[in-house]
Amino acid sequence: MIYLILFFITSILFYAAQQLKDTSKVAFYVLSYLAIFLLALVAGCRDNTIGTDVTVYEDRTFNLANHSGSPITDAFGDLGGVEPFFYILNYIASLFGDLGTALFLIMFVQTLFVFYGMKFYMDRAPLWMLMLAYDFLFYNTTLNIMRQGIAVAFMLFSYQYVEKRKLIKLLLMAILSFFWHKTGAVAFIMLLGIYFISWRSESTQKKLFFILIPSCIFAIASLSIIMKSLVEAIPIMNRFSDYTEGVFKAKLSASQIGAKLFLAGLALFMYLNKTATQRQLYIFLILIIFDLSSRFLGLYAFFATRFAYYFEIIEIPLLFEMMNSNKIKRNTRLVLSNLILLYFGLTYLRYFLYLGEHLTYPYVSRVYNITFY
Repeated sequence: MIYLILFFITSILFYAAQQLKDTSKVAFYVLSYLAIFLLALVAGCRDNTIGTDVTVYEDRTFNLANHSGSPITDAFGDLGGVEPFFYILNYIASLFGDLGTALFLIMFVQTLFVFYGMKFYMDRAPLWMLMLAYDFLFYNTTLNIMRQGIAVAFMLFSYQYVEKRKLIKLLLMAILSFFWHKTGAVAFIMLLGIYFISWRSESTQKKLFFILIPSCIFAIASLSIIMKSLVEAIPIMNRFSDYTEGVFKAKLSASQIGAKLFLAGLALFMYLNKTATQRQLYIFLILIIFDLSSRFLGLYAFFATRFAYYFEIIEIPLLFEMMNSNKIKRNTRLVLSNLILLYFGLTYLRYFLYLGEHLTYPYVSRVYNITFY
């Protein structure tokens, strides 16, 4: 259970960091960066068999970057077959070490984006809870989908510009996201829709809410159908055939639907009891609907399921923000928060340990050749 031990240790570090934030910013960042370092270290020490994409594209990308004479030209010329920023990250890693260094750096950059994304909510929810919820839902997943893992973390980091009403910065982040993973650009378009809903009057929010939802679901469905058609029609795109296979059973289950509906119901309950604002409720419901619709459309094309991660990661801070409202009694806040963490923990055990999603169990160390069950 090396992952659970890792999550426990880093949670303590994040908790201690937040406790010391007001008295020593240096201590806050030292402890936080130590936690990020440990999460990246375990990722960097893993064997190539942990996470299928290590052998699918990361090993090849690192070797290409390692022998690159002109990394910037090669990255934007698509020599590595991956997004430019990811290629450059591998090139930087190749200057200092081997593939393990690249795996370490990928997780470090990813977790850094997550940390600064969650840090924005730190005054409204405990940092250790936010980071632990992220670990349960995403850490093992991103040992596999490394490129999109960084893009998803980058989107969480960028979401603060929705809250700060910084449209220009949000647009800049949308452009940059494309260079981490192509799906990030489409997800950011939907994020712009959320931006325009969230800062309108309550009556306008209601109207836009019922316009945006079907429009964006249609957009997700259209992209999936187009992707599938192109793969079938153009031989050179056959390499993407795995993304267009229906994977409904693996990506959407009755328990998953029930859990998301429960979270949506919890948000509605808090709104009706005036502990959550209409804006919080609408944004959260939009994310839940996008999340489930993306997974459901995986029945037709796997490409659609890739969007679900972008919505799910933003659900985390919004959910804890609503649950930690000062309008809710302290004991009630603690109970709700711990119940949600318990749900995330059980989800982790089911998907990664029991079902073996993303092939991250058992953990095998490339450094000491030790296996942890």
